[in-house]
Amino acid sequence: MVVLMAVMFIVTGCFTTGGTSCTEKPGIAHHVVIFWLKDHGNSNDRDRIIQSARDLAKLPGVLGVKQGIVLPSDRPVVDSSYDVAFVFSFRDKQALSDYNVNPVHKKAVDEIIKPLVSKIQVYDFIEK
Repeated sequence: MVVLMAVMFIVTGCFTTGGTSCTEKPGIAHHVVIFWLKDHGNSNDRDRIIQSARDLAKLPGVLGVKQGIVLPSDRPVVDSSYDVAFVFSFRDKQALSDYNVNPVHKKAVDEIIKPLVSKIQVYDFIEK
């Protein structure tokens, strides 16, 4: 949950506690995906997964994607155990649903992501 909150702050660029994001865009869906590699820290595997995000960003309904590697931290509230994270933004909930069943997405998951990762955690949320 801490990872999700940190990613939400990064995506929205907002560090307020007022209940609304600084970049208010009601209805935009965000898809946060966290990956733990089978070969933890393998830079080639990280690069392959990051490239897959860039390729998937071209699918219909995707407004944008941010992708990157873990930023290690000694703070107890920060989970630094993962390797790669994505944050996709979609025009709405339906666009996210369509993306999840898109054959190009399914192929990337089956042929690139699943062979390289031991664990995936996903958080989806709608901007209010």
